[in-house]
Amino acid sequence: MGLNYDRVLVTGGMGFIGRHAVRSLQSLGSKVWVLDNLSGSQRPRNAHRLEFQFVKGDVRSKKTVRKLVRKVDAVVHLAAILDQKMSVLDPALVSEVNVSGTVNVIESARRARIHRVIFASSAAVYGDLERAYIPERSPLQPISSYGVSKLAGEQYCRVFNELFQVDVISLRFFNVYGPGQSTGPYSGVISRFIGRLKSRRPAVIYGDGAQTRDFVHVSDAVRAITSALGARRCGGESFNVGTGRSTSIMELYRLLARLTNAKVHPVYKPERPGDIKTSCADVTKAKERLGFQAAIPLELGLRELLEKS
Repeated sequence: MGLNYDRVLVTGGMGFIGRHAVRSLQSLGSKVWVLDNLSGSQRPRNAHRLEFQFVKGDVRSKKTVRKLVRKVDAVVHLAAILDQKMSVLDPALVSEVNVSGTVNVIESARRARIHRVIFASSAAVYGDLERAYIPERSPLQPISSYGVSKLAGEQYCRVFNELFQVDVISLRFFNVYGPGQSTGPYSGVISRFIGRLKSRRPAVIYGDGAQTRDFVHVSDAVRAITSALGARRCGGESFNVGTGRSTSIMELYRLLARLTNAKVHPVYKPERPGDIKTSCADVTKAKERLGFQAAIPLELGLRELLEKS
């Protein structure tokens, strides 16, 4: 699949999803600029030899963002604070980066008359609805400052579309996993489990392990981004990015324990503030409007991830 955009800016392009997105965009023929402050990633090696243009900077900087958007015809806005612990400890910072940074990006896009902006939102905007499947029309009741920040970002995207015709699409990512994801203390549950099980140490489960998640492979998440870049008449709308299949945290632990041949029992700790109990995407809208459907089953994705980790 080719793209209609020759030049794309990816904010947060050195992060987990960002690195995969950059490679995919390049493979589709786009010239890519990356803006990243490297707060959650490392500076690229041999920066002078990169096949993309790298700029170390912050999405809150008007000067930096406005200079970059003048070089491109589309923006993929992934930069954000994702850390659940930071969401509890410093909600003001989360708001500043995730909300003010997003407003800066879409306002800069408006000024530069950018053709398309993709905003990385999150399933956290739904809160804890306790439904089998969550369609986009569900109530939006986030229970963490991170979720609130993503909902605010979406609302700004919608308003900019309605008032200024900024063609922006919000993608509500569910639990993305895959190669290159950090194994640090604030990373996703899959990378944390793998790190512990491969070293034959017990992993921590917060709560009783019955909480469910919709785990979507990063390659599928990136295909959703490129599908949204090529979509027509979807400006101002939001789309779920998931598989439509739920897995409990306990089921995930048992599956990974089997795949790693680790006979280690988990350690249980109290639920964390802001954790959601039930989360599974209704993917009908993305399939019908974007032509996107996740392709990688969880066990296959985990096997491939273990081979590369």
